[in-house]
Amino acid sequence: MLLILAATGKNHAPWTKLSIRLSYRNLSYILNRLAKYPLCSDYLRMINCRLAAIEDLPCIVAGNYAMAKETEGIDLSQTTIDDGVRAVLCDRKHGIYWVAEKEAEVVGQILVTYEWSDWRNAQIWWIQSVYVWPTARRTGVFTALLEHVTSEAIEASVCELRLYADTLNTNAHATYLNQGFKTGHYQVFEKSLR
Repeated sequence: MLLILAATGKNHAPWTKLSIRLSYRNLSYILNRLAKYPLCSDYLRMINCRLAAIEDLPCIVAGNYAMAKETEGIDLSQTTIDDGVRAVLCDRKHGIYWVAEKEAEVVGQILVTYEWSDWRNAQIWWIQSVYVWPTARRTGVFTALLEHVTSEAIEASVCELRLYADTLNTNAHATYLNQGFKTGHYQVFEKSLR
């Protein structure tokens, strides 16, 4: 669901809320159209999504640690997280991190890993390690990150975006459903090897 404040005529309230359901392919078109209007353009420019660099390592490690603690009550090993994030940042075969910035400060992150679909002869991107700093929540950071990843995925001929969330993280479920994701017909199973 995208919420838009639209200017109305002089006989109505100065702003009207419009709720619109849209597909990911239409989101880029709509954001480009909105950018032509000064108020929307200023708001969209406030969030800068970019490819993460090794200099972002401390922020991403902190984000991953906070996410695990907040969503699953897990205290992860800082050393393990550091090594895992560093592996991705140094070698894209593991995945790609993007970060969102507001006023040159990292306020959100997202990781994509890859799955090859022989049935579709195309890649599926798995969205993982999504975290928005608490002070930046409900300000469009996740939407900006998702829109950026979606645009990159379309450009890379990816056939589908997938993600999973802890079964008890109902806030994440609501957010993902509101962004157009659906619960799939697959059940995720896991078998720990270490």
